Amino acid sequence: MMNEFVSIIGGSFFDPIATLLEKLEKHDKGDQPTIKAGYYENAYAISIIILAVASLESYTMRVRYMNNATGKDLDSKPVPSYLNDLYQDFPYLAEAKELFVIRDILMHNHLWEVSIDRNSNGDMSLRSSNRRSSGDRKYAENVDAATGKTKRLGLNTNPANVGPKDARTVLQWIWKVLLFLESKNRNQCYVSHLYVDYKRKMVPFGKIIGMPETVT
Repeated sequence: MMNEFVSIIGGSFFDPIATLLEKLEKHDKGDQPTIKAGYYENAYAISIIILAVASLESYTMRVRYMNNATGKDLDSKPVPSYLNDLYQDFPYLAEAKELFVIRDILMHNHLWEVSIDRNSNGDMSLRSSNRRSSGDRKYAENVDAATGKTKRLGLNTNPANVGPKDARTVLQWIWKVLLFLESKNRNQCYVSHLYVDYKRKMVPFGKIIGMPETVT
């Protein structure tokens, strides 16, 4: 008997993300860094974001496969553009673009030069911040040059500033996109049933990120 499968690995990322979330919560001080996120907050947040966007990219490859995509649609069309072209009612185009902007920023480690002042108490204040890497067209379209954050989701674009809030925002929007894909065809994307090992309990993934667990 012959069995067949396609090499989609998106579902494999959720348990590692849950583990990283546990660790992130242990170090999350609840503040919003203006200069640099703490070492652990930054490390875990970045890892979560990269895995989360990788999961969406993987599931979208299954969507491409299930919809018989060929040529550019299969191999090179960006995820946001592909989903927007496939579904006229896709409601998350702007947000999806920003998810991939932040992924690219982290994967390619955009370069910033930051100068700080430190007073006698050790408190830091920002003197100057200069982005050295230029980014690409989608960076310019989706990032507010004045704030250094994405225009819609407010994600930090200086890799050193990325922290817990950014990670949670990305996870919630990734989940919204995945649930949208599931609502179109469960065979192409089925995530609402996923449970993860979180704090020694099996918990629905949607619950641990504060989102609906099922398609609405």
